[in-house]
Amino acid sequence: MEFHVTMSSVALSNAIRALAFTVPVCLTAAVAAAQTTRPAPDLSTMSLEDLLTVEVVSAASKFPQEVKEAPASVTVVTSDEIRRYGHRTLADILRSVRGFYTTYDRNYAYVGMRGFGRPGDYNTRVLLLVDGHRLNDPIYDMAPIGTDFPIDVALIQRVEVVRGPGSSLYGTNAVFAVINVVTRTGAQLNGVRAEISGGSLGTRAGSVSVGQLFGDGRELLLAGSIYAASGAKSLYYPEYDHGAPAYGVATGLDHDDSKNLFGSWAVGHFTLAGAVASRGKQVPTAAFDSVFGDDRLKETDNRAYLNATYEGAVGHGWSLTGRLAYDYYGYEGVFPTDYGEPEPVLWLDHARSHMASGEITLRRRFARSHLVTVGSEVRRQFENSMSAEDNTGSVVDVQRPGTILGAYVQDEVRVFPWLLLNAGARVDRYPTFGTRATPRAAVVLLPRTQTAIKILYGRAFRAPNPYELYYYFAMKDRTLGPEEVRNTEVVWEEYISSRVRTSVSAFDYRVDEIIEQSALDDTGADLYFRNAGSVEGSGVEAEVEVKLARGLSSRLSHAYVRAHNAVSGVAVSNSPHQLTKLGLQIPAGVFFLGIEGQYVGERLTLAGEPLKGSVVSNLVLTSPPARRFSFTLGLYNVFNHSYWDPGAEEHVQQAIAQDGRTARARIRVRF
Repeated sequence: MEFHVTMSSVALSNAIRALAFTVPVCLTAAVAAAQTTRPAPDLSTMSLEDLLTVEVVSAASKFPQEVKEAPASVTVVTSDEIRRYGHRTLADILRSVRGFYTTYDRNYAYVGMRGFGRPGDYNTRVLLLVDGHRLNDPIYDMAPIGTDFPIDVALIQRVEVVRGPGSSLYGTNAVFAVINVVTRTGAQLNGVRAEISGGSLGTRAGSVSVGQLFGDGRELLLAGSIYAASGAKSLYYPEYDHGAPAYGVATGLDHDDSKNLFGSWAVGHFTLAGAVASRGKQVPTAAFDSVFGDDRLKETDNRAYLNATYEGAVGHGWSLTGRLAYDYYGYEGVFPTDYGEPEPVLWLDHARSHMASGEITLRRRFARSHLVTVGSEVRRQFENSMSAEDNTGSVVDVQRPGTILGAYVQDEVRVFPWLLLNAGARVDRYPTFGTRATPRAAVVLLPRTQTAIKILYGRAFRAPNPYELYYYFAMKDRTLGPEEVRNTEVVWEEYISSRVRTSVSAFDYRVDEIIEQSALDDTGADLYFRNAGSVEGSGVEAEVEVKLARGLSSRLSHAYVRAHNAVSGVAVSNSPHQLTKLGLQIPAGVFFLGIEGQYVGERLTLAGEPLKGSVVSNLVLTSPPARRFSFTLGLYNVFNHSYWDPGAEEHVQQAIAQDGRTARARIRVRF
């Protein structure tokens, strides 16, 4: 199933740069002659019925627009797709998206894209939003995509995946993608729903949700869920096979549990939404130089946020989106450590953050051709504390509050009905390294109603976070600067008919001053962070999506990427050259059969050892959701394929085994 492409990464990179400059020139004359083009519809004046027939994204430009006009390569995953493919976590959803792949170290789930997924990175190069609200925490910058994601997947209306640099609107973390999770409203839920589920690995879960649209237009949604899994009964790690008593087998050490609450209340132009979530995970890999086989090794993440939003008209011709939010993040890690004493010593790790933030975004259309967006943002971190203690007392005690300021401007100009220009920039101010400016520019050509050609350029940055700057002893005499990425991309989207859509993207990027985790010795005990040089990557992604009658649909995508050290030319670790995704939705009477196949090509470990590619297939049967009783039956990794993900610096293991065949059943009742 592996595809082989002989073009070198240098040749591919040069070809992409050439396309970015020559395509606009070659096409301008052609599109000028097109007589069938008509202006794009004004989404603000469309009815709900009309909007349902148009694929819309909000995260690309901070206002709703058609996907084909967005200044980025965009994928929208709908609630129907999530349900019919039986996705259990946000990581499952992203794993199905063109060009994306995930890594799981038996603790957290990590996302990579376009050949870039650094081991030990807490998803810091992806910005995760929920209804436009930033979810990356202020200490680790982590985007939670596994069972630590604070909202039940069943409450997701759609997931917007916006590829490429997004710092010109969002600031730090928006390096390779902005992912916006749009939740259901009270009107969309419309009633009471209860779910229970169970399956392999001792998995059990339950949830209750209530949604209501009142006669005066108010909307209410309340939901709560719990999840627990015993995990794999035993996991063998040869690196710890030193004889009795464990022989390298971690038995009963893979437990995972989470619980969360979510609510939203909408009145006119105002929306108040919030979530509270807690997740605890045993760590069978004995990460961070812990004692292998000790059942006390566990990490716990607690999150909460409250987000108030106003959207409406202000002044003469302006529209306003205003946000006020409060975010809490708390972490606790218990690490049994061998100090050479009769019993392991407990290293207790703590982190806590309280943050208030505010953002104002103003938009106005001038002369029907300019849509100007201006905004400013402030994030005040009242507390950013990290501490650690062992049998000797306090070992780490860090308190780093701070204030981050940002301002941005964007102008979308419709020069002709077939030509859109989009340009913008943002300036951010950090107390640690000063000011950083990031621009973005796009040319969107619409030669026909069904065709969009985009030439994109953008820059983004990632600021070093408090964990990277201050936690480790080895950082005392070291400094860290921000990362920076430059990206050039050409996108061709073709709507062959109302039922067939194709997309091809060619991209080239360079990441400089990469913040990367390293170790002072081979044991991995003394970790630190450094600006580790540059990585260059280039590749091509292609996708075909077909939607036929009665819900029959399919999508096929393939990505070819080459990412390497910019100086040595050596391929980077955890960077598959080939990614192939196949999805089928097949109606079977009143039921749907969802079939997925995902191929991830060969990857390198941190030591440069190759891990063979993996093919994982999933099979899911669902019943109609509109009925009072509905169900989902899922079989994952159907052929019980054995595969491994690369470990990070905190692991002794170079490769970490993944789950084999698992099953899950879910029953939903509506009242």
